[in-house]
Amino acid sequence: MLGGILLIALGSFSAASFYVPISKTKNIAWEVYWLMAGIFSWLIVPFLVAFATVPDLFGVYGSLESSDFVWPFIFGALWGVGGLTYGMTLRYLGVSLGIAIANGIISVFGTLVPPIYQGGIGAIISTPENIVSLFGVLVSIVGIAFMGMAGINKDKDISKGNEPKGDSDFNLKLGLIVAVVSGLMSACFSFGLAAAKPIAEAAVRNGAEPLYQGNAGLCIVLLGGLLVNLVYCLVKSVQNHTLGDWVKTTNTPVLRNWIFLIIGGSLWYFQMMFLEMGKSRMGDLEYTAWAILMSLTIVFSTAWGFFNGEWKGASRKTLTFVFAGIGILILSAIIIGIGPNIVKSYY
Repeated sequence: MLGGILLIALGSFSAASFYVPISKTKNIAWEVYWLMAGIFSWLIVPFLVAFATVPDLFGVYGSLESSDFVWPFIFGALWGVGGLTYGMTLRYLGVSLGIAIANGIISVFGTLVPPIYQGGIGAIISTPENIVSLFGVLVSIVGIAFMGMAGINKDKDISKGNEPKGDSDFNLKLGLIVAVVSGLMSACFSFGLAAAKPIAEAAVRNGAEPLYQGNAGLCIVLLGGLLVNLVYCLVKSVQNHTLGDWVKTTNTPVLRNWIFLIIGGSLWYFQMMFLEMGKSRMGDLEYTAWAILMSLTIVFSTAWGFFNGEWKGASRKTLTFVFAGIGILILSAIIIGIGPNIVKSYY
């Protein structure tokens, strides 16, 4: 169990870090470099890892029914839509409130819906150990709420003394609607991984180590997301006349850009690879893996924020929310990690 959480923690660090190298690209439009990195995140690296860890990968795919691929691909595409609407959430609610609400919804839906769908609510509360792990998930949601409050207060700290913007896009009602849609769609990645379980089982039957069983199904989920991002980025490139950025060399550090994009794209994939590896070590409590990933990602991303000076000038009240939120999120991971074993020893 603890080994699984450590693997997921590696995934969380990757998730929190992937945009650091990507942000260092120069003189390329966002829709171009996002897709460049995405080709590595959602296509090249996943299949390279799957070929390396799953014997006869295409043989595994060939042993399955076509219906086994449909829902993982569809959920992957829906996750792609969720990622695009995530930006609209930030537009209408602001960065801090938007991230807090969207991530909270992603955590709740992505953690609880798959096991409820597969075995009903009784499957989650069937044993004292499962109840403890569920409590840990709920604690993580509280931690996310604290981080949201920290973000809200940070915005207030920064805006003190400034005139309010008359053309603000803030729209609470519309923002909440978009946040729910974004959260549910983004959580579809978790649904896709659950739907890909037959692919994972086929990989094990074909000789794959249980630790790597999720890599074959992960490729299919990511292909769905790749399709949505590919269409969106190409449409934006046509609209913005930025297709030429794919081959631009004037005043553009081409090699440097590609190195950063490959590193960033690979880090993005590693979050899901380590998530699947961690789930293989968590037994009946694998449904909690998504909540752990979301919680620790916020912890690591906040640490990057301090490193980059994003919290410089924040008030004592704001920092109190930050450290309280981090503490609660870490506590939730501890509860999920060792709580069930402690309870089990008494029953």
